Amino acid sequence: MKCYRHPNVDAVGVCYECGKGLCAACAISVRGRLYCQTDVDALLAPERRDSGQDDKRPAAITLASILFVLYGVGELALSILLMYYGVVPGSFNNPLRFFPFSSSVSLIDTTVSLAPFITGGILFVASMIGILSGDWLWSRKRSGAVLGFVQIAVGTVLAITLIGFNRSSVAYDILPVVLGLNVALAILTIAGRRSLS
Repeated sequence: MKCYRHPNVDAVGVCYECGKGLCAACAISVRGRLYCQTDVDALLAPERRDSGQDDKRPAAITLASILFVLYGVGELALSILLMYYGVVPGSFNNPLRFFPFSSSVSLIDTTVSLAPFITGGILFVASMIGILSGDWLWSRKRSGAVLGFVQIAVGTVLAITLIGFNRSSVAYDILPVVLGLNVALAILTIAGRRSLS
């Protein structure tokens, strides 16, 4: 028997599906059986299609993961700033005043303000949640969406709390941005939830 594509070459086997003769160059072994190229394509098409869908990350999840990381990095910067102003003596008397009052501890003739330090610590934890949820969403883990909603809730509460302490016009300008970002993140996460595993 000759190969169906190379009539001058002897066949080494036949296609399991169509029975055509196959030479060594044309025979494709799949799961211990020989196939021609046409039947291999038909056999593997559903598997390739399924795996192609799994490999493609939806735009909503991609954008949500990037925004969660940026959100977390922004919170991290603000948390470091708040903790600095809470720990470094006298540094809290500056233009960036978040709290109209502070609980103070006398520490060698200086004052350390605990309110911004504690708030900064809470914000630091929230920033880690944001960065981690962005990473997990990038990897398309369902736990990234759950953690993302925790980040949205914590971020919203912290933003409203900080605005409660600082009633300046700048603070009121920032609140709608934070709330808008939280809404956008919730919408993006919900839109791409079906691709998460």
